[in-house]
Amino acid sequence: MSIEALAYAKQFDLGDEECAQARLLLYVIAENTFNDTFVCRLCQDQLAYEAGQVSERTVRRYLERLEGARVIIRRERWKSNGGGK
Repeated sequence: MSIEALAYAKQFDLGDEECAQARLLLYVIAENTFNDTFVCRLCQDQLAYEAGQVSERTVRRYLERLEGARVIIRRERWKSNGGGK
């Protein structure tokens, strides 16, 4: 858990994207962020479960909104052998 990421999430102004679900998802991401890298490695189904057992589509929608608001940066993950996600 990253205390810095949680502090960032709590103080960050989401502006037009502010809503309870977006804020909760941001807290879940921050809670599962590594201190040294500020990277969250939870998959969307894990995020959905921790954000109140919402659908993966809901998670994708709010991830897009958080990314659009420049709160998070998403990167595709690849297997170590160079194969698919």
